[in-house]
Amino acid sequence: ALLLTVGSAAGGSGVGPEEVVGNVASDILKRVPQPWDIGAVAEKWPIVYEESMNTVLRQELQRFNKLINVILGSLKNIHKAIQGLLLMSAELE
Repeated sequence: ALLLTVGSAAGGSGVGPEEVVGNVASDILKRVPQPWDIGAVAEKWPIVYEESMNTVLRQELQRFNKLINVILGSLKNIHKAIQGLLLMSAELE
């Protein structure tokens, strides 16, 4: 979807589509938070029978970390594809 908007975003500025996509990917990469330290969370809020929400917290943080890692990996792969180090797949596009 990002590549479809490149034509209108580049306008007449003389910036190529690869540079526009690279700039957007870099901007998003700066804003994406780092994955949570599950071990530190487990120490602060241990899973005990009386506190079932701690179990939910840990499960949700694991899911969130998986999502963050997919996003970070995709953005890094987009940079590699723009540099010609990786084939631009349909998934990256």
